[in-house]
Amino acid sequence: MGNSLLMRTDATFSLNFLIYIQNIFLNKKLSDEELKFPYIFTEVNFEEDFELCYRTLWNEVAQRISEDPLNDLKIFHEEKE
Repeated sequence: MGNSLLMRTDATFSLNFLIYIQNIFLNKKLSDEELKFPYIFTEVNFEEDFELCYRTLWNEVAQRISEDPLNDLKIFHEEKE
């Protein structure tokens, strides 16, 4: 029986963008020595339920990309809500 595990190591644009948004959120609570990369000084007002919404969005995007890697470039461009 041959190997059946296929693992991709290229990062997706969509998940990288979500990490960027997450870091902006996390940096609001950290000191200057603890800032997450990439750091851009910006003031963003996040909704109170940001963490729950973010987790839900992350799971949805990760699932869609795992089902079809070509979804990566379409997710945020074609689905503006």
